[in-house]
Formats: sequence, C-alpha cells, structure tokens
Amino acid sequence: MNEGQTKADNKNDEWDWMFACCPKCRTTLVQAENGLNGFIRCQQCGVHVHIVLKNSTVFMERKR
Repeated sequence: MNEGQTKADNKNDEWDWMFACCPKCRTTLVQAENGLNGFIRCQQCGVHVHIVLKNSTVFMERKR
C-alpha cells in the first residue's frame, strides 16, 4: 500500500490477482497475476495441471 492510500483504495488492487484450483480436490494451486504458463502438481491429491493465466483469463487442463 502506498503512502496516503487507504485499505478501501487498495481493495480494487486485489482483483488483479487470479486463483487456480485443483479440478479434482479444489485445493488452491496458485495465486498469480497475468503471465503464468506452466504445469503444477497438486500437493493434496497429486494431479498435474497445466495452467495458463493470460489477459485476465484462467485456462486449466489436466496433464495427460
């Protein structure tokens, strides 16, 4: 938070972050801004998921 900025002002900044959850167990896998492209393994159930965060869109696909 910048000097002079209140929590209410900062609340709008929270929407820049996106979340991706495991399609099997719904565990949160990642919280990130735009520009993520990679594979993540869920620590809860072991499923591998391909996650792309681009242009405020979350794309997920289970690794085959």
